[in-house]
Amino acid sequence: MTTDPHLHIFDVPYTDRELVEEILGSIEDALGPQPRLTIPEGTTLTHRGKPASTVTFVLRGKVALIHDSVAAAGDVTLHEASTGRVIGLMSLTEGGNAKTTARTTSEITCVQLTIEQFKTVVEQRPTTSLLAAVLMIRSLDMRLRRADELHVEHVQLSAELEKERAQLATALTNLEEARTQLVSQERLVSLGSLAAGIAHELNNPLAAIDRTADYLFSDVLALLSSVPDQKWADQATGTIRAALESTSLSAREERALKKEMAEALGDPTLAQQLILAGIHDPELARQLKRRSGMGLDQVGHAASIGTHLRNLSSASTKITSLVASLRSYARPDGDPITGVDLHTNIDDAIRLLSHKLRDTEVTREYDEVPAIECQPGQLAQLWTNVLSNSAEAPASAITIRTSTPHEGWVRIEIIDNGPGIPPHILEHIFEPRFTTKSGQVRFGMGIGMGISLSIVGKHHGTMRVTSQTKGTTGTTVTVDLPATQPEEDH
Repeated sequence: MTTDPHLHIFDVPYTDRELVEEILGSIEDALGPQPRLTIPEGTTLTHRGKPASTVTFVLRGKVALIHDSVAAAGDVTLHEASTGRVIGLMSLTEGGNAKTTARTTSEITCVQLTIEQFKTVVEQRPTTSLLAAVLMIRSLDMRLRRADELHVEHVQLSAELEKERAQLATALTNLEEARTQLVSQERLVSLGSLAAGIAHELNNPLAAIDRTADYLFSDVLALLSSVPDQKWADQATGTIRAALESTSLSAREERALKKEMAEALGDPTLAQQLILAGIHDPELARQLKRRSGMGLDQVGHAASIGTHLRNLSSASTKITSLVASLRSYARPDGDPITGVDLHTNIDDAIRLLSHKLRDTEVTREYDEVPAIECQPGQLAQLWTNVLSNSAEAPASAITIRTSTPHEGWVRIEIIDNGPGIPPHILEHIFEPRFTTKSGQVRFGMGIGMGISLSIVGKHHGTMRVTSQTKGTTGTTVTVDLPATQPEEDH
C-alpha cells in the first residue's frame, strides 16, 4: 500500500487496520524491523496523569480506557469498543501526560515505540503523522459518537426511571394501604410463632426447676436426718416444712396472724420475727419457744430455706401458667374450631397482661356460661387487645362480666372506670389506624379495634363500645358470641 504524500486528511480511504499496517511500514523503513510483543490481559499501558513513555500500536486484542479516580465506585471503564488501535499518542498533544489509564482487557499483540522513536519516524516519514492523525480523529469520533449514544440512553433511562418512580410511588401507596390492613394480622402471626417458640424452649428449663426444687428439699431432709442431735433436726425439719407449706399473706392477714401469734407466745417481738421467717402456725411457734434445741437465728435460717423453696416452686408454677397462656397465642389463624372454656381463655389474657394490670384492680364477675366453639388463639388476642386498651386508659379498676343473654349465646362485658371516649371519637373507633391515644396509631398489642371487630365477626358475633365522659365515667366493650359455630367453619 503506497500513501499519496498530497493525500488530504479527510480523504484517506484505508481502514484502521490498514492505517496501522501503513504506519508500521513507515516505522520499519525508518527504524528497521520491530518485534511483535504479546502482552497479557490486565496490563496497564498508560497511567492517567503520568507521562506516557511509549506509543503502542495494537494489532490484535482489546484495550479499555479507564478512569481510576472515583473512590466510591472504583475503576470506571470509559471506552472499550471505541478505543483506537494506537495507545499513548494523545499524550503527545497534552504535555506528555496520559489523560486516561489504558489497560488490556484481553491478551494483545502489538508494537511499542518510545516517544523519541516515534518522533524520529515522523521526521523521516512525514506522512506518518497524517496517518496517525487520521487514527486519532477516527478514535475521537468513535468516542464522541458513543458519548452521544450514552447521552441519548441516559435521557431515555431517566425518562423510564421517572416513569417507574411514579409507578413505584403509586405502588408504595397501595402497599401502605395494604400494609395498614395486614400489619396487625402479621403481628399476630409473628406473636403466635414467637409464643410457640418461647413455650417450647421453656419446657425443659421449667422441668429442671421443678426437679431441682424437689431434689433440694429431699437432700436437705436427708442431710438433717444424719445430724446427731435428732431433736434439733426434727425442729429444723418442722420449721422448713412449715415455711414451705405456708402461703403469702396480705397485710390484713399478717396483722391478724401477728396478733394471734403474740397471744400464743406472749411476746409480740418474737411473734413478728417468726412470721418474717415464714412461721405462720401458732402451735409450731409454741413448740419452738418451749424447746431449747434451736436458737432463734437457726429457726430463721431453717424457715428461710422453706420460704425460698416455696418461692422457687411458686415461681415455677407461675411460669408454667404463663407458658400455657402463651400456647393459646400460637397459630392464631391455624387453630381449629374447638370447644373452649371462656373463663380460662379470658384468664390466659389477664395472665399475659399482668405487667400492665399490676396497678389496676381486676374484678371477675363470671356467670355460668357454656363452652363456646372458637379459634382459641384469636379469641385470646381479642381479650388481650381490649384489656390492654382499658389498662392504658387512666383507669384504676376493670370489671369483666360474663352472662348468657339468651340461649345459645354468651356475653362478655369489659368495663373500665377511665375518663371515657368522647362521642365524636367513639364513632371512629373501629376505623383502621384510628386511635384515641395522642394521635399515635396503637391499640393494645397493635392489632387495632378494627381487627378486634373482625375477629368477632369471624366468629359470627357482635361487638359494640359505649362510653360515658360525664358523671360516672368509663367505657364498656360488649362482645356477644354464639356458643356454636356453623358446620362449614369447622
